[in-house]
Amino acid sequence: MRCMGAEWSALVTRPADQAGGLIGALHEAGWHTYHLPLLYIEPVEPLQGVMRQRILDLDRYDHLIFVSANAARIGCERIEELWPQWPLEQRYWAVGRSTAQVLERAGLAVVGP
Repeated sequence: MRCMGAEWSALVTRPADQAGGLIGALHEAGWHTYHLPLLYIEPVEPLQGVMRQRILDLDRYDHLIFVSANAARIGCERIEELWPQWPLEQRYWAVGRSTAQVLERAGLAVVGP
């Protein structure tokens, strides 16, 4: 793909293990890509103090909002470590389709845009 004689290029800054889909889609559309991962996403280990207590108190909340697929993945792992089964009364919200898919794989009914 060309714009006034120039090749289209994109700098992809997603984490190394999460950039493949975007890079592939850009290549299929004729773009040249440069990959410079600017983030490394990892859970906080070990989960202590207030963060641990928030998960232990999960049944006290009406709504749980997951703001990214990474947050949903790590959040589900942490919750499953501390809860033998998910609390029943909460509503689980996802900000987007990828986030919702992570929650659905955990067996949750998801509310989202």
